Order: sequence, then C-alpha cells, then structure tokens
Amino acid sequence: YGRDPVLPLDVAFLNLGKKWKSNEVAQYRRELYRSLKDSRHLVERQLVKAQDRHGQRLRNQVEVQFEVGDPVWVYQFFRAKRGEKRTKKLAFSWHGPYRVISKVGENAYRIEIPSHPDKIVTINVNRLKKFRGRWTRPYMDEVPDGITENGEEVEDGPLDETDLPASSFTERLTVGRDDVAISGTDAPLLDVVAKRVVNRAAEYLALTANYETFWLPRSALMPAYSELVNAFERSERKKRGLPVLRKSARLADANEGVEDDDLLLV
Repeated sequence: YGRDPVLPLDVAFLNLGKKWKSNEVAQYRRELYRSLKDSRHLVERQLVKAQDRHGQRLRNQVEVQFEVGDPVWVYQFFRAKRGEKRTKKLAFSWHGPYRVISKVGENAYRIEIPSHPDKIVTINVNRLKKFRGRWTRPYMDEVPDGITENGEEVEDGPLDETDLPASSFTERLTVGRDDVAISGTDAPLLDVVAKRVVNRAAEYLALTANYETFWLPRSALMPAYSELVNAFERSERKKRGLPVLRKSARLADANEGVEDDDLLLV
C-alpha cells in the first residue's frame, strides 16, 4: 500500500515497548537501527539511478540488423598466455570477414566459420560490425558495450584461435640489427600518432599492424604512407586552430625535386 513493511530489524532495535527505559544499550540499538535504515535507503537510491542509466543507454542504442549472407567483423579479445613465446601474435581484436547464416532471437546471429566447415557459432549482435572491406576493420580500442577487459578479468568469447583467419595474425621479422618488417598483413602501418624533430629532421611515431610503435623518418613513410602523414598533420593543425595547408598547383612540379623540409607551400 505504498508503505515499507515492519521488518524484524525494526522490532529488534527500535525498542517500541512502553516499559523500556533509556540507557546506553538502548541508545546504541537506536543508532544502529538508524544506520541500517540509512544504508537501505542509500542502496535503494543507487538501484534507481542504475535503472535510469540503463534506460538511458537503451534509448541511445541504434538497432543494427544483418541479413543472411552479410559479411561481418566479429569482436574477440584473446589474452596472452603466461610464458608463451612465439613470433606470431594476434594483431587485432576484430576478426573476419565471417558470414551471417541466420538470426537467433532479437539480439544474436549464427555465424559460419570458414576454417571449420561444420562449425557454426552464435554471437551477440554487440560483437558484430558490418564488413565493408579490409580497411573498415575497427581499432582495438573499440570495445563493445558490456564486455570487460580489465586486467585478468576477460570475458570468454565465442571464437577460438583456430577459428581466426590468417589476416588476424602478423609476424614481426628482424632483418639485421635494426630493420623490422611486419608480414601477414596488407597494411603494416595503421596510423601516425605523434611527431618530433631530431637534428632538424621530422620523425613520426608510426603504429604498426601488431600495435607496436616505432619512430620513423619522413623519408621512410613517403610516398607509401603519405595519406597517414597528411591526415596527422591536418589533425594537429586543426587542434591548434591553424588553417589547413594547401599546395599551389603552380608549384607542384617544382616541389618534386625539392627536399621535404624545403617544400614550397602557399
């Protein structure tokens, strides 16, 4: 009827009897009762807040639908095993492409495993993303909602390492003492994340396909990774509120024979 019921704690600690005389024990009991009551109200408020947050997340969610036959990326995080020594390593947390076989309920899909023709796994929709080409692979920091990777507490996923395509692995090869090559991927460098100047020469911190970083001179990145370098430079200028640099078409031919540090820009 909208009122909290009288619980055993109420009877035990409130001392409602008419003949009860106040003393230290009674005072302690009353204080304990108030403390327990306040704790219960605190828990109730936190539960209400949690329900409100959950409702807000549901309102902000966008329904994702996949059709039978659609290629998809599948999220699966693999924790490195202790004492494991191998040259090959998992470079990504999103693997694929896999193909949708059918829908299961409202929030799951059955996915076929190409390396195991007889194996089909059921995967929640929050672990799936649309595959639109190799370049659309999500970054490792794109962790689906509801999945934890904190420390040793990593949720088990639907895939085993034997279910992964070869493109999920890279191999770091050392040539000589300093040169490093990454095999097993069509894009050894994923991004440029920082810049520094050493002896008046620009160097960029490049993120490799197995998520290691190396400082590389500009000459080592150009022209193969000019898009990554240009995107980084545009982003840095935007952060500082500077206009985007544009090359003059009139000077394009002249710049071809000029050192990078002496490029003519207008």
